[in-house]
Amino acid sequence: MFHHKTNLEKTSLPILTNFAVLENNTSISTNLEDYLTINDDFNLEPGCYDIKTAYDLLKLGDLAELPKTDHNLSDFPEFPKIEKPLATLEFTRAELKKLFQNLLKFSSNEETRYYLNGALIDSGNFVATNGYILLRVDNCVKFESDQDVIIRNAFMKKCIKLLARNPKGKVVLSFDENHSKLKTENMELISKLIDGSYPQYDRAIPNKKAKPFDSESILPAVKRAKALKKKCVYLDESGKIVEGLKWGFDTDYLIRVLNLNPNHAIIDMDGGPSKFENDDSTMVIMPERNH
Repeated sequence: MFHHKTNLEKTSLPILTNFAVLENNTSISTNLEDYLTINDDFNLEPGCYDIKTAYDLLKLGDLAELPKTDHNLSDFPEFPKIEKPLATLEFTRAELKKLFQNLLKFSSNEETRYYLNGALIDSGNFVATNGYILLRVDNCVKFESDQDVIIRNAFMKKCIKLLARNPKGKVVLSFDENHSKLKTENMELISKLIDGSYPQYDRAIPNKKAKPFDSESILPAVKRAKALKKKCVYLDESGKIVEGLKWGFDTDYLIRVLNLNPNHAIIDMDGGPSKFENDDSTMVIMPERNH
């Protein structure tokens, strides 16, 4: 029931303000972008129920006396199915939650670049970028598709909330060319993919071999610079913080990169992208000119 209220705000179709309880104690809800199925006994008879009323009652303890609405079960839209997934991946809840949290820190929220409002899953990697910083997580995803598979920020955020309810156990992430799906032992969330083309992100990743880099010693100083309202931090080729250089890094973006504990880096001193690496990820950050 947790997801129903946050799933269905600002809807224009009356039926979508409801969740439905089916004969097998399964409840369903949708906003036509996300489709949630929960297999749990809420002690409710089959029928349609108002989501906001149910949510308010749950805050008081239970769903006793929750009335049915006048809607019919047949009014609900048909839920999509992923019958032939391009790939199926198994994670612990903690692994997937951490992966999505990291990707969201690098993805964009700008509506004008909607195709960056999510994460690309290509053959071998999860990728997120806002055009200034980029994260590529190597996950050995092997599949073929004629179009880009871009999972939505909204899907990742909903997954994080759902996974936080029970941090133990494993979950399955799958997707086809139209939808992504999270499946747990009693819940299934299906979400539309972003319909668009992702930029050729690999062009932004420097080919030079990265050198050993001590992120732990630099991170406290960068956090201090942010606390002092410094917009940029300047690093030399060895990764040491210095002053008076031509190019620097946005303090907030650099913290996002350093929080992933990179142990290798190649700092570009001529205004090009710089690369940071840890054991399973590559991060890229574009510099800012010192005015």
